[in-house]
Amino acid sequence: MEPDLTSITGVTKQVCAQCGEALEFTEEVFLLQIVRAHEVHGQLSLHLALDDNGDFLYEPHFIHFKCWEEIQEELEEELENEPPILAPYGVIDCKSCGGGIQPSEVLGALALGELHLSKRAPTSTGRGEDFEEAGDPFLFCVYCLNLVNDNWLEFWKDGISETGECMDCIQSRCWRLRATIHECPCLCHTEVPSEEE
Repeated sequence: MEPDLTSITGVTKQVCAQCGEALEFTEEVFLLQIVRAHEVHGQLSLHLALDDNGDFLYEPHFIHFKCWEEIQEELEEELENEPPILAPYGVIDCKSCGGGIQPSEVLGALALGELHLSKRAPTSTGRGEDFEEAGDPFLFCVYCLNLVNDNWLEFWKDGISETGECMDCIQSRCWRLRATIHECPCLCHTEVPSEEE
């Protein structure tokens, strides 16, 4: 017997990454996407961070409004005694730690909005879902994203980084040093030869 689809009216196919509950149409939710910022003629634009095949470099996640509020509160407590890491060419300040984010660095864009039934049915499976943003997203540096990922909610199994840095290197933003003087004392993001070689 076919399930009664009317019993799930109002429920989307998306779930909250924090609590695992289904999201409902038109309720306020957050969408966390990993992007890169680019400045063109003084205007800042955000582009999804994609790999060479055009796939997400880091999977996006939906989160209930109340679930993110709890995480944000704890994150702010964690960071209250840490001074922000400034960026010499920063174009954005992180919403949580106040640290600077430079062009082309990966960052998190947390957009508040609602899920709606798509106006089109692009496939035979029926109409999909569209996320409609309400205002500009909140922007988070890679360090704060890793704090959330390590302490409260594992969005990405291996965390998020510029080029494979460990948490200490992410906090110090060592990739900026490598970009200017082409060397860095850290070894975590380079291939370490095995003892057999």
